[in-house]
Amino acid sequence: MSFDPGSDKKKAFAEEANRRRDLGLKVFGKTFEAKDRIKNEFSGIWDNNLKCWLLPDEESMFALGAVKCEGEYGVYYHLREVPENGGPSKVPAPATPKAGDLCPACGGEPLDLDEESGSGLICYECGYRNQG
Repeated sequence: MSFDPGSDKKKAFAEEANRRRDLGLKVFGKTFEAKDRIKNEFSGIWDNNLKCWLLPDEESMFALGAVKCEGEYGVYYHLREVPENGGPSKVPAPATPKAGDLCPACGGEPLDLDEESGSGLICYECGYRNQG
């Protein structure tokens, strides 16, 4: 068996991504405008499966202006807008989403009634579900 120095790096990277995911250090929403800051200042890791950024700690989330949320899939953070000065977002997360509200997970598509379950809401852009 040969030694691949890159495999240790890949393993460490995967372990760090899993740690962040397990701690709920996921940020969804309007992150495109902040992606350079997320990558360079906060060492963000893009999670292609969840379509979100994984940040190293809660302080990074708040410095970015993300709002802490909790839903069906656990704890996550949401960035609704990136103010011009780069400070915290002033838009609070809605208490209870309603049909037609923007998705609290991705900030994209308005939520629709989930016809499959007969109750609750669904975002067809990111798959978020809220069993109302």
